Amino acid sequence: MLSSSSESTAMAADGRVKIWYRFVPREGWPQFDQEGVWATPLGGDLAQVANVLFFVDGAAEGDIVRFTTDAQGVRWVKERVEWSGRCTILVLPVRGGPKATEGGARGIRPVGHRSGGVQRGIPTRCSQRAS
Repeated sequence: MLSSSSESTAMAADGRVKIWYRFVPREGWPQFDQEGVWATPLGGDLAQVANVLFFVDGAAEGDIVRFTTDAQGVRWVKERVEWSGRCTILVLPVRGGPKATEGGARGIRPVGHRSGGVQRGIPTRCSQRAS
């Protein structure tokens, strides 16, 4: 569910725009069926995804996508035009397990991870950016 019309059609000061994906929610996950991310317009109906997706399968930061714009100005992704060569790996730690702390992030830092989180009763302390 889109949070507001202005957020759904947002443009950042640096020219990035908000684009939206539709998807079927997974059982046992938050019941979202849409996810909005920032993207850099490339002209026409193309944009490059500018941040990490949490819920959409088969999409990653840097992908080039084709979108359509609805009557309310919301940009909906239709297809991926070019793969970025990146992938998004979701690490879902078990409370109290070895990956539920900073140790989980340390394990993937050497391959250039960036992490963030959607808190659902799990600590999200892994917010470092690899250099």
